[in-house]
Amino acid sequence: MAADTLLLLLRSDTHRVTAWLRRGSVPAYVVPVGGWTAVVPAGSDARSSAPYDKSVPMLVARPVSSGLRAALCFAAIDDRAVLVLHPPGWRAVPRWLIWQSGQGPSGPTPFPSVRPTDLVSVAGISREDLPRVESVLRDTDQTADDLLHDLIDALGLPGAELLEAGAARHASGAALVEPDERSVRRFEKVTREERDIAEELKSS
Repeated sequence: MAADTLLLLLRSDTHRVTAWLRRGSVPAYVVPVGGWTAVVPAGSDARSSAPYDKSVPMLVARPVSSGLRAALCFAAIDDRAVLVLHPPGWRAVPRWLIWQSGQGPSGPTPFPSVRPTDLVSVAGISREDLPRVESVLRDTDQTADDLLHDLIDALGLPGAELLEAGAARHASGAALVEPDERSVRRFEKVTREERDIAEELKSS
């Protein structure tokens, strides 16, 4: 099974993205790419304890504030492609798409679904490119990694090469950002309290 990978593209400057990462629990590289700021995990482990100790799922699930949007997250987890679109706007709700080789997009999720038109709009490309994006999503013969590369290319977005192992570390302008220890401790405290409450509810 291939290692999990992730590329997060945000329409914000590197200073804001760096500050956002420091408030989290995932060490990551920040790379300026073609008008976007890319985030790529620096290894597979987050600084938080299990079950929140894996970098890719933590970044996939992390909310993106309005000052950092629009944002597009492209990830491969357990041989599935996961797309999370964070539209611009104060009250915008993230949209998700989960895609698997041999099956294509999965059925409904608990979250609003990503539509090809959403991707075209946030990427800023012409509606004339919509059929190409739809064609990529319909191609179930490729792997999750291939799907991510083809989709990034179809959307005219930069950074696909950063999905390759070790590429972000050597990219032009890349900077490693470590999470702030106080932020990690706060996160651990909150999740520990949530687990304790859940256990109390089970036993009551």
